[in-house]
Amino acid sequence: MNAALFKLSQVSESLTKESGWTQIQKERAVKISPLAGKQAPLGMLVDVPRLVTAYYTEVPDPAVLAQRVALAPPGIVVRRSS
Repeated sequence: MNAALFKLSQVSESLTKESGWTQIQKERAVKISPLAGKQAPLGMLVDVPRLVTAYYTEVPDPAVLAQRVALAPPGIVVRRSS
């Protein structure tokens, strides 16, 4: 176990004892992403110029159900019929 993970594990254990964290909360507290401290893989990166161009040039087709926009008050789920 590397030093950072060991230290995080110790902090997690003390928090569990002091605050009554559940085992699930403790497990989530010590998980470190394998990507932490590394450059993002190319597959995760977004082509920003293409995204901006699409935002300003593409228009949704209301005839296509998947492209329709539905607005509703918070907490209300809008279900689309086919």
